[in-house]
Order: sequence, then C-alpha cells, then structure tokens
Amino acid sequence: MPLQHVQNAATRLVLNLDCQSSITTALRDLDWQPVKHHHITFKVATLMHQALRRCCPPYLADLVEFSSTDSH
Repeated sequence: MPLQHVQNAATRLVLNLDCQSSITTALRDLDWQPVKHHHITFKVATLMHQALRRCCPPYLADLVEFSSTDSH
C-alpha cells in the first residue's frame, strides 16, 4: 500500500470520515501535507546536509553560502 494511501486512511480514521468525503479538504483541516511534499522537503534537507559536510559534488556545494553567527 503506497504511503499516500496510508495517510489518507489515517485521515479518515482520525476525522471519522466515510469514503465519499474529500480527502484533500480533510488533509487541509488537519494541516497535513500530502506525502509528496514530505519527499521534497526530505530531499532538500538531505542535499543541504551533504553541502554542509562537503559530501556532494562541488557544483552543488558552490551554490550554497554558509555564514557563521556566534550568539555567545
């Protein structure tokens, strides 16, 4: 069962909805993002982590400029 189907089933369970109810509206009511948005966020976070550690191709690392701020 794809992950989006699991999220949809959980939404219906939490909100006690039938199969005819709009899942898009229900997800919005719960402030839950569709699974595809989480995949995008994860990929961006992974790329940023790799750029920070310089574990990615130089052309990607060169696109990111890091600044250090000391709050002490």
